[in-house]
Amino acid sequence: SDFCMQSAQRLPEKTAFYAVLSRYFDELARIYDERYERTYGRWRSVIERVVRKYLDCGIPLRGFARIKCGSCGEEAILPFSCKQRAFCPSCTAKRSAAWAGLMREEVLQPYPHHHVVFSMPKMLRPYCRFHRELLTELCGCGWAALKTYLLHSLPAGALPAAVISLATASDALQWHPHLHCPVLACGIAPDSTSPAITERWAL
Repeated sequence: SDFCMQSAQRLPEKTAFYAVLSRYFDELARIYDERYERTYGRWRSVIERVVRKYLDCGIPLRGFARIKCGSCGEEAILPFSCKQRAFCPSCTAKRSAAWAGLMREEVLQPYPHHHVVFSMPKMLRPYCRFHRELLTELCGCGWAALKTYLLHSLPAGALPAAVISLATASDALQWHPHLHCPVLACGIAPDSTSPAITERWAL
């Protein structure tokens, strides 16, 4: 059954990612302040918390639930997951799928959207590295700029709509704060009980 297929145990401790962290993380934590703080910013407590939880993720010895298939009666153990954001490959994939489903089913309107990306000049990126509270301000600035543009592009009274998602790394895992924004390609009329859509705007 599908249950039996999905119950196959994953083995995170067999991956290269897990092996590197389990072997070298303590050493990294010990030398970080001396060798890396000036380049990458202070060592934040969230780093060790996330890594320690990841090293327990999917390991039966760290705790598990016993589950049983209602169709065939087969039983399996399901190791507890760490549920850490943007670090554990398994939990991140699950969270990404759940977030995408939420956006599609409950947030985004069934109309065309544009994908808008806000990038930051390289000379400004270190400020956010050393002052992470600025990342919240970055989201606010992105929405303010986008809202100003949309209000000038849409018919009078139409409301703009967008979702702002923050990312802090490039494809090469370099420090690169930027924003991904699914933006409704038209405006919402505020005087309607249902989402009445005005004429579309164009990039």
